[in-house]
Amino acid sequence: MDTPQIALIGTEGSGKTVLTAVLAKRFSIATPDGLLLNPRGAKTMKYIEYVWNELQNGRWVPSTPAGQMFELKWTFQYKGKSSEMRIVDTAGQDLRKLYSDEGYKDIANLSEQDKKFVEYVHNSDILIVLVNLGDFIGVAEVGRKIENQAVLKEFLESVQNERRQIAVVFTQYDLYAPVIAQQYGSFEDGGIDIFFQQELPYLYSGHIQCKEIALFLVAAINQTEIRTRSDGKTERVPKRGFTSAGLDDLAEWIGNAVVGEIQHIEAENARLQEEIEAARKGDERRKWWANALETAEALFNNVVKPVATRLLYIVIVIVIVIVCRFVIEAIEAEHQRQLTLRPYPVLIQNDETKWSWEYKCNKGIFDCWEHIACAYIPVWNEGAAGNIRVSFTVQGKTMYKDVFFNKGESKWVEVYVGDLPNHDEAGGRPKLSVP
Repeated sequence: MDTPQIALIGTEGSGKTVLTAVLAKRFSIATPDGLLLNPRGAKTMKYIEYVWNELQNGRWVPSTPAGQMFELKWTFQYKGKSSEMRIVDTAGQDLRKLYSDEGYKDIANLSEQDKKFVEYVHNSDILIVLVNLGDFIGVAEVGRKIENQAVLKEFLESVQNERRQIAVVFTQYDLYAPVIAQQYGSFEDGGIDIFFQQELPYLYSGHIQCKEIALFLVAAINQTEIRTRSDGKTERVPKRGFTSAGLDDLAEWIGNAVVGEIQHIEAENARLQEEIEAARKGDERRKWWANALETAEALFNNVVKPVATRLLYIVIVIVIVIVCRFVIEAIEAEHQRQLTLRPYPVLIQNDETKWSWEYKCNKGIFDCWEHIACAYIPVWNEGAAGNIRVSFTVQGKTMYKDVFFNKGESKWVEVYVGDLPNHDEAGGRPKLSVP
């Protein structure tokens, strides 16, 4: 899991190194609510022990050299959460140099060390900005006070965003609390707010008043003493067994900030994991469908298409056969319809006197060699259209003739009777009867 990154920033003399060492030492043993800073690696442990021992022996440690950054790592535990925590101690001169004249904006012309500093600060998740109250109390030079405020204001405006958590920590409160109370009023009476309004008006109106940032008053070393140096000059140094003030609230804020960042990171990782899982499932579905389509295409080309083609040919042949058979059956039906005998209902005139006779003579070169008699019988069709079979008997032999009649049509049906025995038409008429 990603590690919350904490940047400890402040101008020179604000006590970054001291505060870091005292915090780490004070919370190297778990508090009742489980806050614990366990140093990771020999570098961090040795550095913290060195600074702590110097302070316990009444010696201030040198400030962080300009252009240098010390990265310290701990295993952070609070409220059941555990994570690696990083704090980078930077030189106060670097902050003043980069933000007093907005030099941090000209990234291209920054040195590699300055680029690293700006990148670290602007990529941090949690910012702790240390401000020495002595930079605004008892400063005779007005220009210096304005510059101190301008640096802090520019820095805070450049790093504020909706996600980053920022705390401004005013250090050496033990030394300047009496001065603030005397000049601006007690803490309970709002003296500290009056101090901010008068001495840091731009910082107060832009950040402190609207409570965009957390505000703390601390004294990493709450007891000091005056000691005379070997050169005869006096100095204020840590008193052995010193205590601290305001660190519990600051540590709790850091703990909550780190826990909140861990939860945010966990939620973000979970969201990313869900997106990755969704993308993976989407890829699997797309691959499955691609394989399915490829298989289906291969099956269609190798199996379905040839079979379908053959089936199509078979269907075409079957359709042709069915059509041909239908046409043939229709023709046969029509033919059969035309050939269907419909002897009834017809009216055939049986009265020979109503018939018409015709005699034909087939003549050769010299004489008539055949004499033929034909009878014309009136027939009337009362039924549907169709072939009418007219039966008749000639010389005792039954014969018939099929004639097509429309509905209600009457015709003269020609009946070939046969050869006459002689040329006597009247006497040689053959016997013809029609039932």
